[in-house]
Amino acid sequence: MRRGFSCWYAEGETLPPLETFQDGAALADFAERARREENRRLWRVPPDNAPLPWAIPADGGTIDADFPKAKLEGGRAAVLWAAMDQLRRNGPPGCQLLFAMEGPFTALSRLLPLEEVYAAAQEDSPLFPWVEGELARCAALAAEHGAALLSLADPVASPELTGTAFFRRCCQERLVSLLRALHRAAPQLPVHLCSALGRGLRDAGVCQSVPLSFQPGSEYEQALLEQLKRPESPKIISGGCLNRPHGPAAGLVELRLHLN
Repeated sequence: MRRGFSCWYAEGETLPPLETFQDGAALADFAERARREENRRLWRVPPDNAPLPWAIPADGGTIDADFPKAKLEGGRAAVLWAAMDQLRRNGPPGCQLLFAMEGPFTALSRLLPLEEVYAAAQEDSPLFPWVEGELARCAALAAEHGAALLSLADPVASPELTGTAFFRRCCQERLVSLLRALHRAAPQLPVHLCSALGRGLRDAGVCQSVPLSFQPGSEYEQALLEQLKRPESPKIISGGCLNRPHGPAAGLVELRLHLN
């Protein structure tokens, strides 16, 4: 194992800093803080740049040999699940939980040098099926603890960074495979795909892009919530940025591809 990385933490505009995400901290104040945010309806947990907490091999073995499991059942992960449960029970009426996840390339780049991740993407490497399985396991737990929407971003796999040719040759198949794995693990959860990846898949002809309807003048967050209320909400949503929840909703689309 070349290097590890930090566990989940809480910061950022869409989720106030909370001591409850520290090891062993009490959750008593979480619901009260949520109630003070009465106008917020879409809560993101964990916030941006909060990677999976991996169980790093103590003997310094290699990732290919050890395939560490993400620590999703105890420690800080357990604190996160408990916080989600409490917000679901005691949060503002009508609030929804959006669970933010990193895609396979970014997740692997926290364990390996980025050039090794890109090299593995060009081979029949077991790294990607392994990390896909861990991300799917995380999605299933997020659904169990009340998430209404998954947010998926993979900055180091975006066509803007990799270039269109590399994205189409090495990234798009991995991303589509992950979307299918997430659907199998949590079929009730729609996925919000970052706009860069959504455009990349659309431009490559991997999926259809269908405009979504919403109330005129809606902010992006409001338009997303409207989709979640539909009897059959879209499976993959894209077209905007969750870092700007109060921005315009123009461009919100459903991406249609075969998930089964």
